[in-house]
Amino acid sequence: MGNSAHDPPERGRGRTEPTPEPDGPRDGEDDLRATTDAIEADATRLAAIEARKGSLTPHDPLLAELSDAAVDLADRIAAETRAERGLTEELA
Repeated sequence: MGNSAHDPPERGRGRTEPTPEPDGPRDGEDDLRATTDAIEADATRLAAIEARKGSLTPHDPLLAELSDAAVDLADRIAAETRAERGLTEELA
């Protein structure tokens, strides 16, 4: 009977779909690297905000806005470093 016009086409024949790999050491290492990169980027942004704040007078209205941004970034960095520690412990 083969492949007549009425037969459904054979799917995937001759093709292999990539199988997702289970979570393993490589995934953990990738997560750790991504977390480290995020911490570094946020720390750089925080340093830039702090430098900008240092150039302002105490009465500059931008100071409060930058201070809020610095607090938000510092909180995020704290959360990221806790996650990084957890990933490190999982990989140990």
